[in-house]
Amino acid sequence: MNELLEAVKDKVGLFLMDKGYTKRGKNDFIKKEKLHKREEVISFSSRKGRAPHTDQTYIGVTSGIYYKEVNSLDKKIIQDFLNSYPIITGSIGHFKDTDNNFISIPISNSDQVESVANEIIENIKDGGFNLFNKFPTLESILKEINNKHEWLNDYHKFKKIRRQVRVSAMHLLVTDKSTAIQWFKENSLDTEKSKPEIIKKMEASW
Repeated sequence: MNELLEAVKDKVGLFLMDKGYTKRGKNDFIKKEKLHKREEVISFSSRKGRAPHTDQTYIGVTSGIYYKEVNSLDKKIIQDFLNSYPIITGSIGHFKDTDNNFISIPISNSDQVESVANEIIENIKDGGFNLFNKFPTLESILKEINNKHEWLNDYHKFKKIRRQVRVSAMHLLVTDKSTAIQWFKENSLDTEKSKPEIIKKMEASW
C-alpha cells in the first residue's frame, strides 16, 4: 500500500515542486508566504480497501490554507487543538467549481501509477489551486465569511464562540485591536458565559 502511495506522491510531487511547493514531512507539500505567515498545503493520505476491494489502496488528497499568525493570536486567548488548525481545509475535489465531491482514488498495481497521478494533478489544478486562488488573502477570507460562502460554513452557519475568536484574530491582523475586539463583541452571543473573560484576555494579550 505504501509503495503505491509513494510512487504516486513522487510523480505528483514533481508537478507541485515545479509550481513552487516544497515537501514537508512524509505527506505534505507546502508553499509559504511572508504576509501573516500564510501556508498553502497539499496533503496526501491513503487507506486499504474494504471487502471485496482489499487489493486496492484509496488515495485521498486535501488542500488547506493556514495563517500561522492567526494561530498564534488565537492561542493567546484559548489553548486547544484549534490552535494548530488551518483556516479552511478539505478534499481537493470539494473545491472544484463543477462536479465537486470528495476525492478518494483507487489504485491496485504499479501500472496505474501514471494515470492516478495525472488524475490527482487535474483535481489539484481544478480544486486545490482553485481554493488558493479564491482566497488569496485574509481580507478575501473575511469578505466571504461575511458573504456566507459555502466553503466557510464553519464560521457562519452556527455561532460558536470558539470560531468567533479565530475570526477576531483575522480582523486584528487586517485592521486593528479595537476593531477586532468590537467585532467579537457584536458577533458573539451574549449568552456565552465565557464572553466577558475572553474580551478581557483580548484587551490584555492583543
